[in-house]
Amino acid sequence: MARPREFQMDEATERAMALFWSGGYEEVSLADLLDAMRLSRGSLYKAYGEKQGVWLAALDLYDNRVVQPAAQALADAGTGPGLARVTRFLEAPAAAFRDGDDRRGCFLCNAAVDRAASDGNTRERVLAMFMAIEQGLQVALADAAADRGWSVSTVDKKAKATLAAYVGLRVLVRAGFPRDTIDLITATHIETLSGP
Repeated sequence: MARPREFQMDEATERAMALFWSGGYEEVSLADLLDAMRLSRGSLYKAYGEKQGVWLAALDLYDNRVVQPAAQALADAGTGPGLARVTRFLEAPAAAFRDGDDRRGCFLCNAAVDRAASDGNTRERVLAMFMAIEQGLQVALADAAADRGWSVSTVDKKAKATLAAYVGLRVLVRAGFPRDTIDLITATHIETLSGP
């Protein structure tokens, strides 16, 4: 009979994610992870394999807890009109900054900048998460299209531009841009979304 794990994987992974989120992959040492996750070296290696395994588990946890629910909320007509759903999504970076002074950015966006170019496993996960968000945006904007006479290609362009605006806003918040600039960029993109 297999011995039960002496720790909760999600809790340990969540602590690792918080560490990676604030410091980035390269800045976090194995000793930092062991301390934050409250694991022995042997337990970490058995459960995750190595530091890279912990990182990928953190990305998967973020996908399950944040990205997939956000994509589903965008696609769910029961949560309001299409443009209202997109507006809520796009206002999230400014709200995190305004309501909680959260300048960490988005873990997904940080991973895209930090590791996706140099690590194929990270890139695969990052692209899949971005695609899930884009598909949610497509559904929400398609719902809005009927009232506005948008073509399928217009919906596609608006979804891609909105994803790019969201990522850009998250990066700008993390970089320290002033709140009024973040609010202005957000409002400008929302205004352009309503146009033809």
